[in-house]
Amino acid sequence: MTQFPSLFSLESTYNKDNKITRNRKKVNVADFLYEWKSEDEPDDYFETRNSRGYYTLNYQVITHLLCNTIEEIQLPEEYMKGYNIDAKDFLCGQLKNMKLLTESLANKLPSCSEVIGRHTGLVLYRGFNYNRYKPLLQRMSEQSSVSGISGISGISVGSIITTETFLSTSLQELTAINYIYSKPHKPEHNILWKIIVDAKYFDEFNYAFLSKTFHTGDDDIHTLYTRDNICCEFLLNIGALLQCDAVDVITDFKGANIKGEYKRDYIISKKTYTQYTFRFVGWNIQYVRDITAKWAKHLRKLKSKRN
Repeated sequence: MTQFPSLFSLESTYNKDNKITRNRKKVNVADFLYEWKSEDEPDDYFETRNSRGYYTLNYQVITHLLCNTIEEIQLPEEYMKGYNIDAKDFLCGQLKNMKLLTESLANKLPSCSEVIGRHTGLVLYRGFNYNRYKPLLQRMSEQSSVSGISGISGISVGSIITTETFLSTSLQELTAINYIYSKPHKPEHNILWKIIVDAKYFDEFNYAFLSKTFHTGDDDIHTLYTRDNICCEFLLNIGALLQCDAVDVITDFKGANIKGEYKRDYIISKKTYTQYTFRFVGWNIQYVRDITAKWAKHLRKLKSKRN
């Protein structure tokens, strides 16, 4: 049994060395990271930008930028025009956030070994909206270069891939399954990742837990739902090295109905999906350096064009 404390309850997140700078002001790193969970409407998002002087984290915007090529990026131009924001300003703000997020997850958080010890490993789950992540999933499939048993979408057992975006993952398998989506529905496009992080990697796997405190022995899925804590989210940084251990088509998931006190049931529909089991084997440091240098280069170009 393991307790996963909220980042807000950890003294280290309040250490001055672990603060980040937003608009020349020092901010607690936990406050910054929890912005990732926000579900702001476009109007609220741009109003906040104008009132605070910077763009808050928005997972949908950042995911879109990282999943698609420059030619395929779609900017919220209608809203930007309404708030007198041009494309260069918007992209500069997002590049700054992506760079800051990468650095914060890598350097501003305690390791898992410091927070939860080494008594047991960690298992994280990620369900994909295939239509949203299709370009990214295809690119990661193309990374698969080790010969072996090929997965349906091209990832081979035994191959190692590098994650190219930030990924919200969950300690709760049912929560991740609920996020599996594809249209049209195809088992090979209904994708669940199961990521095993062995305790031997806990010194280099930082504690990016973005939820309320959760105890594996006391808090079952119904309790978590009642307490609005069903996500039990770990945010996986860009550049994770994942080795594919198995590819399985799951045909016997009959759905689930999770009842919560004083709230609507949490209903997960029946579905057939492909489960990729990965094992975390470290970080692709060179990839992280290259991609952040690329962002910095784009940022300099955009700033020079604004002047």
